[in-house]
Amino acid sequence: MRPLLALVPLFFSLGANAAVIIDAPPFVYFVGSIERTDAKRFGEIVGRNIGRKKHMVRIDSPGGDVNAAMEIGRIIRVNEMAVVIDNGATCASACVLILAAGTTKIVDPNASPVIIHRPFLATDLPNKSGYDSYYKQMLDAIKKYLGDMNIPAELADRMMSIPPHRGKRLSGADLERYMLNGDDPAYEQKADARQAHKLGISLSELNTRKAAAEETCSWPYSTGEGDLFDIASHLLCKEVILGGQPTHVVRMRVTAALRQRELIVHLRDDAQESCLRKIILVDQKASCPLR
Repeated sequence: MRPLLALVPLFFSLGANAAVIIDAPPFVYFVGSIERTDAKRFGEIVGRNIGRKKHMVRIDSPGGDVNAAMEIGRIIRVNEMAVVIDNGATCASACVLILAAGTTKIVDPNASPVIIHRPFLATDLPNKSGYDSYYKQMLDAIKKYLGDMNIPAELADRMMSIPPHRGKRLSGADLERYMLNGDDPAYEQKADARQAHKLGISLSELNTRKAAAEETCSWPYSTGEGDLFDIASHLLCKEVILGGQPTHVVRMRVTAALRQRELIVHLRDDAQESCLRKIILVDQKASCPLR
């Protein structure tokens, strides 16, 4: 017999429009409600880019189909993709399951709410005595998924305690508690070991540099608009400090990039990143083409 969850559509939230999924390297944009067919569409887009630069998923969604969200999440995790909630974007209900999958999760401090509540059935069950089994299977399925994503199981319990009509907005402390903003611990350890070896330093020294990067590189992103400029500035700032540059030098370079922000943001995405690399990684006096 097929499990109950495979037979019954489960929803966290229902929206009026299907999602728009756009492949715009280095990003995949996912905007709108999560529907059953979206997992297949998303997988096809990611599959076309195997071997290319790793993508980041930028999502703005009110939620939708639970099973589709978990399928999308597994695609994200297998491909070691980051998930970004931009300034002004919302990630509610089933969207949180997609956010949980990112090997890196970036929730802009100016983003709209990240909201959780328990899912609900799209239709009545034919067997009226099956609701208790449905509830238990649903909780087990979500807990297993979150466990696979290295997310604390208590998030599932918190979700299930909140009625669908009373969505709970997660605070910054909640996002930290449920590990929904930052690096996945297993992938961070894997990346740290690889990076320390590449840099020829100990893991202890790498952690010292990471602490310096966290302190120095948060300000360009948190004070910006959550666009490509801010994300690239943040990541490049961390990259150069981890490479051994003194923090005061890096701060001067990022400041120089910020002075040129209005010019740089009008460049194509690849040109923006190239320009920021020149300034932040090489020389704060570097100039960039303006078209």
